[in-house]
Amino acid sequence: MVILQNAQASLPYLIGCGLLEQEEITNINSKTATALYFFVAGSHFGCRKMMVAKNTFTSNGWGMRVQASCENNTITQNNYFSNTFDVGTNGTMQLNKFISNYWDKYEGYDLNKDGYGDIHYQPVSLYSMIVEKMPAASVLLRSFMVTIMDKAETVIPSITPIELKDGKPLMKPLAL
Repeated sequence: MVILQNAQASLPYLIGCGLLEQEEITNINSKTATALYFFVAGSHFGCRKMMVAKNTFTSNGWGMRVQASCENNTITQNNYFSNTFDVGTNGTMQLNKFISNYWDKYEGYDLNKDGYGDIHYQPVSLYSMIVEKMPAASVLLRSFMVTIMDKAETVIPSITPIELKDGKPLMKPLAL
């Protein structure tokens, strides 16, 4: 079990998980370039069967970066506030489960008043996928072109990975 409380660092990554399997990451309160990075170590598969729960990712460049080769990880009951990118990935196929997280960028609705959004939320933006593949594109951050891309995603959501979604986004942040 990996437990961090009120962790802050000026490092590029607060936690990098390469070969971890069946571990739990809880109680992170981060403000770094990338709070949590699931990656591939060498020729092995990336981290697997991780539980990431009850964390707050605030004001990070990347809240989480999840490589496509990481699988069977569950990301649940976390708060994402004011991150440039909440989640980034290098592929379109995702074998991880995002469920019941609070996303400050979620603009859905809750008609039945159960506390969960009635439509799923896709935390990966088209622009974050472009920056993942071409880091030099980050100079366009907060430009009019990126704003247009973000609006186009709401009209044509199929341009981002559909598998990486939170099926039950929370309407209010968790008190962690």
